[in-house]
Amino acid sequence: MTKKFHRLSPQAMKARTIRLVEEAIKSLQDKGIRVTTSALEHETRVLDPAGTGVNRTTFTKNDDVKSLIAQATGQSVAKALHLDFSKVDIAHLQADRDLRRVLRRLMNEKTKLDLALRVIVLEEEVILLRERVGDQAQLIAEAMESEYELHIKP
Repeated sequence: MTKKFHRLSPQAMKARTIRLVEEAIKSLQDKGIRVTTSALEHETRVLDPAGTGVNRTTFTKNDDVKSLIAQATGQSVAKALHLDFSKVDIAHLQADRDLRRVLRRLMNEKTKLDLALRVIVLEEEVILLRERVGDQAQLIAEAMESEYELHIKP
C-alpha cells in the first residue's frame, strides 16, 4: 500500500512557516549563533520533522516572517542598495594596457558591486563619447558641404 500525500492548506503552511522560524530563531539564540539567513534556513531544516525547512526567499517575501527576524536581529532582512557612482575610479584607464593583468587585479581587489558600478559608468561614458563623435562628424560634414557649395556656385 502506498502512502498518500496530504497537502497543507495555505493557512496551515503559513502557520508552519512562522512556527519553524520562531523555533529556529530561539534555537540559534540559545546556541549563541548569530541569526543570519543561511543559519536560519539551515536551522529550520534541522527542526522540521520532514526536513524541508523554510527557504530563504520566504524571509523577505513573507511580512510576518520578516518582522520576526527584524525583532530578533534588530535590523531589516533586506539590504537597501545605494548606488554611488562617485566612488568608481576610472583615472587609471589607459590605452595599450595588459588586459589580463588588469582583469586579474580587478577581480582580486573589487567586489561584484564595484565591478558592476564600473561597467555602468563606463557605458555612460561610451554613450557620451559617441554623441560627441557624432556631433563632430556632423560639423565636419556641414563644413565640407558649405565649402563644396561655395566652389560650385559662382
